[in-house]
Amino acid sequence: MKNVFKKTLCLLSSAVLLCGASSMTASAKRIPADILDGRLTDITDIAEPDKIVDIGNKARNFGYYLNGYNFDITPSETATLEAKTDRIIDKYTDVEYQWYRNNKAIDGATKKTYSASSAGEYYCEIKEYSIFSAAKTTTITSTSFTPRGTYVAPKTTTTVSTSFTPRGTHVTPKTTSITHSEFQFAGTGIAKVTTSSGDRVALDFGEIYAPLVTTTAPQFSIRPVEKFTTPKATVKELQELSIASQSSKYQLLQYNTILFVNPTGGSGIYYYTWKKDGKQIGKSQYQPAPNIGVYICEVSDSRGRKVESEPISVYKNSDMTINYVNYPIYNLSFQESDKPNATITIKIEAYSGTGKYSYNWQKYINGQWVNIDYHSESLTLRKDAIADHESRYASKSLGGNQYIIQHMKYNDYRCIVNSLNYYGDTLETKTTSTIQVNALLDHYVGYWY
Repeated sequence: MKNVFKKTLCLLSSAVLLCGASSMTASAKRIPADILDGRLTDITDIAEPDKIVDIGNKARNFGYYLNGYNFDITPSETATLEAKTDRIIDKYTDVEYQWYRNNKAIDGATKKTYSASSAGEYYCEIKEYSIFSAAKTTTITSTSFTPRGTYVAPKTTTTVSTSFTPRGTHVTPKTTSITHSEFQFAGTGIAKVTTSSGDRVALDFGEIYAPLVTTTAPQFSIRPVEKFTTPKATVKELQELSIASQSSKYQLLQYNTILFVNPTGGSGIYYYTWKKDGKQIGKSQYQPAPNIGVYICEVSDSRGRKVESEPISVYKNSDMTINYVNYPIYNLSFQESDKPNATITIKIEAYSGTGKYSYNWQKYINGQWVNIDYHSESLTLRKDAIADHESRYASKSLGGNQYIIQHMKYNDYRCIVNSLNYYGDTLETKTTSTIQVNALLDHYVGYWY
């Protein structure tokens, strides 16, 4: 007679016992130790250990922060806000974002970044959810033993399989535990028994025994929903960066021609880049224009916004001209009665050009023009300095065969005039005609024969 006794486990239903060609349902009762006649000690209840849930109350040292806290935007711009953290987010954690403007949730703003297009105070609320998708299988083989008789030790396999996906707090994982025990006996007959782990089995061969099976279940740590709130960032709206005023589009080239731009809008400090005919020439708000050409200024602010001025064309006036103040220019003469230290002044005036000029006076000596280190629009000479050339000629007829013979000395002068730009570079050059200065020594009457 075959007796099968079963101890009910927490996760399994009844088991079916097979012996030869017959089968019967296992009893739900447990065999008391005294019925076993003391041959086997009582078997301790086999149960899965409780699932351990860590609710994650441990304080964190790092939270979330923003990529910036002061943003300036113009009507054509947006401020990109980003919620960041230095913590490592594992693959089992889901992160949700919700952005707020002026303490009100923004519809649809549920990503890590948000593009703000209007002024206000912004912050982000972050929620972290623990997500598990776990499956664990544990295989355990019971301790081998040989019961009375010539039997082969049982092969016992225990499988524990766990699979669940909790989200949020207080989620209980689902765990199943199945044990398949297979007993093989040598002798006149072969019996196979399939039963739950921990069952006590009485076989036809008259032996009662229990496989030593241990069932284990994995432990899971489940974090609750954690909430974080970033500090607030201020977004301000500014006027578009633009050029409020600048030099007129056409500028006459003068010695002191200064171009300018006055920007407005944008934010912070302004930076200037002047270009002439496409080449960079300066980096200040006010820019000298030394030559003719097209000038453009690019203005940028502290946030990298840029705007260009209108092109400014600098042109040159008509050619420079020179006026001789002492007229007639060729009749500058000291008289016979003038003392040796008497002076005479040659003066010229330049017009047009840039309005700024340089002068270089020269004297003709030994067949060439030589600089005399005089650099003014007026040249003052003493009578006794006129000594380079000497001549005698008739200057006036007295009637009949009489005329006046003049004995004098003379020098020849000229002036080189340059039109200058702001940096002192020569843009145009003019040279006066030769100016002769005479010093009359004496005169007398001569006769024609």
